[in-house]
Amino acid sequence: MQGRTYNVAMPKKDNQLRSAISMAAILVLLYIAFTGVPAPNLYKDEQSKLLFMAMVRLFYLPLFFFFARKETFYQGRRKIGFSLLSLPLFLVCFSNLFVLVFDRSAISPNSTSSNLWAYFLFALSVSIAEELIFRDYVLRLALKKMKPLYAILLSSVIFALPHLLNILAGAGVGESLAQVGYTFGIGLILGLLYLYGGGLLPCFLFHFLFNFINSGLFETIAIPSWNKTFILVNVIIGIIAALYGVFFYFLKQRKQKESAAQE
Repeated sequence: MQGRTYNVAMPKKDNQLRSAISMAAILVLLYIAFTGVPAPNLYKDEQSKLLFMAMVRLFYLPLFFFFARKETFYQGRRKIGFSLLSLPLFLVCFSNLFVLVFDRSAISPNSTSSNLWAYFLFALSVSIAEELIFRDYVLRLALKKMKPLYAILLSSVIFALPHLLNILAGAGVGESLAQVGYTFGIGLILGLLYLYGGGLLPCFLFHFLFNFINSGLFETIAIPSWNKTFILVNVIIGIIAALYGVFFYFLKQRKQKESAAQE
């Protein structure tokens, strides 16, 4: 008896998902390539360095939209109302300024605002580019196959790990690992904001404020130093944000279950 052969077609949804995962990997790697290559000869001063890095991210955006819009899952976006309960999470954006409340000696006597506008543009470009990639694309893609908590964790890991490349730019190993750690925490907050705090716009705002205030503004008016006060204040604020983030997540989960039960 002659056997039959069957051509089993891959379901269309599986093909689309594989295509989206491949595209996510390409978009993340392209972003790392665009932003991770140092160009020291182009940096005449801190201002030109910030402007160059901002322009690189802005040049990446058309490439992102060109590829991302081809994926069916990325077309359309569910509307999420802004949640006032998410506002306490924004406390993290001002953590370095709280350091100055307890350590007045950290305030720089020779502070200047000449680079502040460049910091503004840089922080704006980073927030737009990275939120589109890591929240609006990677996180949304992860939600296709994972529960919200696991999707947030995965997108936060993918968001944090590229910061290890700072070692290649001359940063210390300890400093880079610390940055990966707190970037992972920031990714968790941004994931919560994206899913339960109002969608993409609160993520833009949080990311911009965190970079501009804790880096640009703080480095303009203070003398950056990882002393005991700096570490202690940031750790305490981090713990408060973590505890509130857990409360916020389970509160939103409970409300969603209650809403689903009523339907």
